[in-house]
Amino acid sequence: MTSTLKLNEHELAEFKLDFWKGERFNAELVQFIQTLRPRYKTGIISNAWSDARPVLNRKFDLDRYVDMTIYSAEVKCAKPDPRIYQLALAQLNVRADESVFVDDVLGNVEAAQALGMKGVQFKHTEQTIHEIRRYLDEHLAT
Repeated sequence: MTSTLKLNEHELAEFKLDFWKGERFNAELVQFIQTLRPRYKTGIISNAWSDARPVLNRKFDLDRYVDMTIYSAEVKCAKPDPRIYQLALAQLNVRADESVFVDDVLGNVEAAQALGMKGVQFKHTEQTIHEIRRYLDEHLAT
């Protein structure tokens, strides 16, 4: 990335911090996710650079809220490649038809659906929570 952007290491670190300044912690969605645990396993798949985990955990403490987190640069595979979803399913030890995948990018949702996962395109928090609840109530709650 440094050679592409022609930045030195210090400038690259500043760029990454600036890039994530626009990211907001969705407290309402995280609170909802917390209500799902421990009954349901939860995880994050993020298309991010190699040192994203420490940066995002320092800023948001993401690993605390889910059972597993996959960063694309760490596994050398990114959404919408089916392998990254399969890796998440394996790490959570769940089948595709037992899972709900949420993403704001339609192509990523469609890739998850192609594997048999329930896909929810995030448009806003209320809609996303409603769709997840409906799916869990209809298909997974026993």
